[in-house]
Amino acid sequence: MQRKVSVGFVWVSESPRAIITQALREEVDMQDVNHLHDVFDELVGCGFVSAEHDITVVHDWRAVLRAPRDVRAQWLDRASRPGDPFARSTSYAATRVGPMFRIMANTVALAMQLKTGQKTTLVQDLDATIAELGLSAPPADTYDRALRGELA
Repeated sequence: MQRKVSVGFVWVSESPRAIITQALREEVDMQDVNHLHDVFDELVGCGFVSAEHDITVVHDWRAVLRAPRDVRAQWLDRASRPGDPFARSTSYAATRVGPMFRIMANTVALAMQLKTGQKTTLVQDLDATIAELGLSAPPADTYDRALRGELA
């Protein structure tokens, strides 16, 4: 386990450089969004994420059924960071396949792109996406090494 957060887990991979989030709850709340973005801020602060690095972000949010409007708005607010450290990121999100949730997820992805320039691709087959990206389970100490600045 790399890092436990209120909604699930966060892993980091050194090569390829990636952040993987996994939500395990059906409803995401404000605390979840803030906790997850606090982790992103830690990874920016230690240099793992910066405008100089290409980074892939993968969100496994297939368990999520609800994300209230104020929670989605908070996600967008927290996504803007000084210096645009995620400028060279490529993001993928796996969500429920239901049409209403996909519409909401597409709306959030479009809003993210308009606000931050970060493009998020919604995927249906997360396993295939992870394989295409060359991601595998990272060593258990990768997150701690990133926080110590060893992967900057």
